[in-house]
Amino acid sequence: MINFLKLVGLIGLIGLMSPMGRLGAAPIPESVITWQAQNYAPGSFLGKKLPIRGTTINFAIQLIDNNQLIDASDKEVRWYTNSNLIKSGIGLNNFTYTIPLNSEDLLLVRSVIIYQGVEVNQFLEIPVVDPEVVIDSSQLPQLKPYFYFFNITSPDDLELDWGESADSITLAAQNLKNPLEAARATIKKQ
Repeated sequence: MINFLKLVGLIGLIGLMSPMGRLGAAPIPESVITWQAQNYAPGSFLGKKLPIRGTTINFAIQLIDNNQLIDASDKEVRWYTNSNLIKSGIGLNNFTYTIPLNSEDLLLVRSVIIYQGVEVNQFLEIPVVDPEVVIDSSQLPQLKPYFYFFNITSPDDLELDWGESADSITLAAQNLKNPLEAARATIKKQ
């Protein structure tokens, strides 16, 4: 019985190591989506810029088969957001989408590439956030504001309103081109 189990285990191991994949099946093609939000964050920000309502996002897709990049310029590509077909066409590897102002807090993106008669799907969930203001008080008495995710090209595109009370300092920032795009930060006085 032990030799039989060793034989079964060896056959399974050979199947996993085979270039054809498990049980001799062909590798499954896959795709990878990359994206970049076209909004503002300080140059010191090392994270991925998250979109807010009204942000334009650039998407790109790559097709991979058997660990090789496949030229998809002659393949049908479909792009969906929140289950709605937005755009389709041959070689549509790049896609630009602007998040509606009435969007939910999560953008669901789906791409489909037709490859060798099979739909290769990729899904992506992107949080839709609100713009943010941060006040850096680490070098008092100087305060330094930082602005994140506004649909602007520089902080000069914001109207700033500083306020002070007995125990706190407040900064409100508003996009000059879109008054509904605003954020506020408050810090306590020390």
